[in-house]
Amino acid sequence: MGRSCPTHDVPQFDCIDCRRTASICQAAADGHIELAPAVLVDMLESYVELVLNALDHPEALVTDLSTVGDFGLDDDERSDASAK
Repeated sequence: MGRSCPTHDVPQFDCIDCRRTASICQAAADGHIELAPAVLVDMLESYVELVLNALDHPEALVTDLSTVGDFGLDDDERSDASAK
């Protein structure tokens, strides 16, 4: 029995977002891809977490080059996230 995804309340391996994030992290660890630096993300971790939670994507893999536009939100979703 797999672990449950705490973010999406489904079995972790059934969660497409968690599988995608885990796949990218594994590819980076294997040297297949190189991730952009995350120096600022690490320095501003608490703020980044607030933004990711407001976007309903706390599991997202972000780097210093990530933007809100990477999440493909429509105007209403961006407004809701801004309000949060």
